[in-house]
Amino acid sequence: MTTSERERIVAFTHHFTRAQATDLIELPWGFVHLQRNFAHSHAHNSVVVTSAVSASELIATADELMGKAGLEYRSVNVTDDETAETLQVELVAAGYEHTAIITMIDRSTSSSAPEHPVHAVSRELMRPTRVRGKPPNPRVQQEH
Repeated sequence: MTTSERERIVAFTHHFTRAQATDLIELPWGFVHLQRNFAHSHAHNSVVVTSAVSASELIATADELMGKAGLEYRSVNVTDDETAETLQVELVAAGYEHTAIITMIDRSTSSSAPEHPVHAVSRELMRPTRVRGKPPNPRVQQEH
């Protein structure tokens, strides 16, 4: 993966993450994104590190801001390998579990069309199928 590809992927990921947040807290070295509608989702609630920060400041910030949001877990996302390597030992010692996320690019030249027929379908045609197949949300009052 080239540097420009990596930068583009990271920029897209950060933009997409910010767009989903109900609460966004900017930090000098990153940001915290919170999504009140998905409180149990680590992917929707985490501290994102975009530049150098000490492990102690990162841990304190995660505890303060995620704790204030009522979250019982802490999730940290570091996209720079060098920064991640610097923080890893202290974060693991503090009880964080290290997980690597791998991004891969398919550079194959195959662009053949699917072997099965593909047809455009209107939203109006699909909506009854989606609604019928979706279980009702018990927290939402059903119309009668």
